[in-house]
Amino acid sequence: MKHFFRKLRKLKKKKRLLIGLFSALIVILLVPLLFLGYNLFSAYRSQHQPHHSKEAINIARVENKYHTPNGAKPRKYNIKSVSVKKAESNIINGINIAFNAMSDNNSLPGRNLNLSKLSDQDQKNIYKYFRDGSVVQQFNDVVNYSSPKGYLQFGDAGTTKSDQESTPKPGDRYSMDGGSIDLVKRTGLYYYFRVYLKYHAADQPSRTITLQVLVNRVAGQIVSVKREGKVEV
Repeated sequence: MKHFFRKLRKLKKKKRLLIGLFSALIVILLVPLLFLGYNLFSAYRSQHQPHHSKEAINIARVENKYHTPNGAKPRKYNIKSVSVKKAESNIINGINIAFNAMSDNNSLPGRNLNLSKLSDQDQKNIYKYFRDGSVVQQFNDVVNYSSPKGYLQFGDAGTTKSDQESTPKPGDRYSMDGGSIDLVKRTGLYYYFRVYLKYHAADQPSRTITLQVLVNRVAGQIVSVKREGKVEV
């Protein structure tokens, strides 16, 4: 009987040893297989990732204006640039969103705009088409012709003679009626446009104003708005 139990213990010990060796063998084989599988998956993903079409990306040559210490010629760099057509589209969209900002703020010429009054989507669009709120303010100050009472009063001092000019009131909606956009020049980082904007507010007649609009070629955002010449009514 003792011999039987001794033999049984030896079999159990041998069984545990075989299980341990088999487990170690599985680990030794499994780790390289997992590593190989990971590398194959990474290679497949890299080959099948979507790539941007080179034809869809406009490349602007940007010249470094600073010479290197040894007097070498300035180096040139490639940057991604929005197309002229895209910049023009951003100007049109930017004008419309700026008109909304003016109306929603009940703004007047020279009055500070509070962009927090806009909807979340309009605020998002503002910073999509304009570098910051100060550029929208520039736009407001050159195109806004509202007055507090909806008219301007003119009179000769010391007399009863007077005249009135009808204007939009704060909060009246401004709308674009047409116009054109001409590219004046381009530099490494900017497009310079001359914009002939025809627009009106409320039931007022159309006005035409000429604007100089600067667009960042990389971001596609309007970074400056200035008026050129007189307004035509």
